[in-house]
Amino acid sequence: MPSEKIDYAQVFFDEEPLVDGACVGKSRPLSLSVQIRNHGKPDCQVGHFGHNFYVRTRAGMDYREYKSRAMLKREVNRKLARHGFKVIRWASAAEAREYG
Repeated sequence: MPSEKIDYAQVFFDEEPLVDGACVGKSRPLSLSVQIRNHGKPDCQVGHFGHNFYVRTRAGMDYREYKSRAMLKREVNRKLARHGFKVIRWASAAEAREYG
C-alpha cells in the first residue's frame, strides 16, 4: 500500500484511473495518466495522450498540492464524471499499462 503522502518529486502519480472505454468508443477500459508536476510546480492534469485530451483539477490550475492521496483521487473522480467519464477503479501504473 502506498503511503498517504503524495510524492510531488515525480512527474506522474503512481496510480491511474481506469475509465469505461465506451466514452471514447472502445470496448475495454482505458487508463488515464495523472500528471502531478509541471515545470517544477505542483499540478494535477488527467488525460490520455493517444486520444488527445486532458483536464485539470482546480488545485492543478492554482498549482496547489493535495494534502492526501484520497483527496486527489476524489477530485479526479469528480472532474472525470463532470466530463462524462465513468471511473471503474484505480490501478497501479504497472497494472494499467495493459489497458493503454
